[in-house]
Amino acid sequence: MNNANMTETEQEPQQVRSHPQADPSIAGIAGHIADVLRENERGPRAQVWRAVRFLGPDAAQALLEETQRIEAAGGQLLPDGSRRRTPGGIFFRLVKRDAPRELRWKIFPATKQQAKAKPVSALMWVERLPLIKQVRATILEDATVEITLIGRPARVIEKKACAIFGLSSTVPELPAGLPVPPATTTRYTIYVALAQWHEVKAAFDAAPDAQLQVTGHPAYDPDLEGMAVFATGIRIT
Repeated sequence: MNNANMTETEQEPQQVRSHPQADPSIAGIAGHIADVLRENERGPRAQVWRAVRFLGPDAAQALLEETQRIEAAGGQLLPDGSRRRTPGGIFFRLVKRDAPRELRWKIFPATKQQAKAKPVSALMWVERLPLIKQVRATILEDATVEITLIGRPARVIEKKACAIFGLSSTVPELPAGLPVPPATTTRYTIYVALAQWHEVKAAFDAAPDAQLQVTGHPAYDPDLEGMAVFATGIRIT
């Protein structure tokens, strides 16, 4: 294939070298990051190259350093808790978190199998209301709900037997077929028993890059127009 006819995502180096100090090109930096992540397969190494190409070398290197900090702090579990993510899995998750939506498809293009798959007709956000009315017309059973938040609060206030801090989130890229809500920010107020907070406070204060992982029961707070989370567990991540 002639390189002049290739798209940006297709113009990938046949070989990537391993040491950015010796080769400051995108290929060299990408090769170094892939080596550190222990990614030896062509597909993941090409994704690393695209991350460096579209996010820039400085941003990619910063995500590598964040990956190493997460690994040093104990790693990161998969959503089902079955095992830890690989270093490459952590890195690519961070890339998806930080990459603007218009760049994600360039960094993570659809596979041939996905490209041939039958298109999914997504539910539109405005279509949800009549469906929800039907759902709510049925008998509702009580559910036990837990939520997990990961982030670093800017300030923690201790009052009596409780520690209080805030976090916020936006909706990430969703699986195909799900309705996409408007771009809004959800704010969370987290309440932690002071005894639990003091178990992690010293380690949290000593590590400027550390994040908290909080598990708890959520409830809507109408006074704050946000979610309250009553923590049942908290740890450094």
